[in-house]
Amino acid sequence: MTSEPAVTRILVLLDDTRGARAALETAADLAAHQHAELVGLFVEDTDLLRSAGLPFSHEISMTSGQTRPLEAALVERELRERARLLEQALASAGTRRALRWRFEVGRDRLERAADSAAEPRDTLVVGRNGWRRHYGPAMGSVASRLARATRCSVLVVGEERPRHDRPVVVLQPGGDDPSPTLDTAIRLARDRSRPLCILLRPGTGPSVELERLAGEWSRRVGTPIRFEHIADTRAATLVEALHRAEGQALVISRASEPLATAEGYRLLDELDVPVLVID
Repeated sequence: MTSEPAVTRILVLLDDTRGARAALETAADLAAHQHAELVGLFVEDTDLLRSAGLPFSHEISMTSGQTRPLEAALVERELRERARLLEQALASAGTRRALRWRFEVGRDRLERAADSAAEPRDTLVVGRNGWRRHYGPAMGSVASRLARATRCSVLVVGEERPRHDRPVVVLQPGGDDPSPTLDTAIRLARDRSRPLCILLRPGTGPSVELERLAGEWSRRVGTPIRFEHIADTRAATLVEALHRAEGQALVISRASEPLATAEGYRLLDELDVPVLVID
């Protein structure tokens, strides 16, 4: 248990918003801690590019309220300039931490581009709040779809920096082997020198294997583990339990019951702490 994983890449979706900038700082810190390569990904949305230049396509000025035709050449120039500035921000974050870093530009739909760029052992960091595609929906819903569909771990973060003096919280893993989810939560708690809180599903207690793994880690590291029962696995209940535990982050399996429905995925948008979704 808790054998160290191979060095992974830390991918981060970049845009010129507060949420994406917070995600970049989180991703850079994570890459420095894991001695991993930091990869910044900027996606040129093909839906936007296809719509540019159509006779009925217009954009509205945020300052004057005036409309003007949405011209393909103008959109291309804006995208190139945005990419240049984002690469500078990535370079600055990487250089400050002496990281290996790389900037990639994809041209596709956001979710598909992110999934194509990611490998199973990568971690993809996305911003939860304050992120909007230039002509598209809020990043919150996009973050939920990425966490559902992307083939790597996805870390959803907000604009506020997490408080590292609080415990890491993990939902009790299902199935016969709790090791992958628990190992990840244990590493996160150990790296931050914080306790671990395991949320137990309704009507269950800690399994023999779960107690063994948790006790083994607790004795070796000297950090306490506590178990807390929850009434159900609805998103609202998990949000309440996390606040009650004063958790700094939630670790949850992609295969868990709460993430089996669209309602469950809304918890990724409702929480004000980082959520790490793993396989």
